[in-house]
Amino acid sequence: MDEYKNKKRTKRFIYSIPAILVLVLLCGLLVRATWGMYIRASQSEEEAFKASSELFDLKQREVSLRNSIERLKTDSGIEAEIREKYNVAREGEHVVVLTGGTGTVATTTPKSMWEKTRQSFSKMFKW
Repeated sequence: MDEYKNKKRTKRFIYSIPAILVLVLLCGLLVRATWGMYIRASQSEEEAFKASSELFDLKQREVSLRNSIERLKTDSGIEAEIREKYNVAREGEHVVVLTGGTGTVATTTPKSMWEKTRQSFSKMFKW
C-alpha cells in the first residue's frame, strides 16, 4: 500500500503545474542555446568563405606584383614604366598626347537637288 501511495505521490508531482513549468522552461533554455550555436556556426561559415575568397584575391595580387617586380628588374621594364608614368621621351623622340574622341571622322558631301528629290521618292516608294 505504501508503494501505491509513493507512486501516486510521484505521479501527482510530475504532472503538477510547477513541475511542467520547470520542464518547459528547461526546454526553452535548451532551444535557445541550440539556436545560438546554429547562428554562430552560420556566421563562422560565412567568415571562412570570405577569408578564402580574400586569400585567393591576395594570391592573385601577389602573382601580379611578382611579375611587375620581375619586369622592373630589366632596363627595358624600367624605361617602359618611366615612359608610362611620367609621359617622357628620349632625346630625339617626341611625345604625342591624344585626347578623347571617337576616332572616326564623318564627312558628308552636299547633295544636289536632283539627288535629294530622287532619295525622297525612293523612300516613299521603297525603291
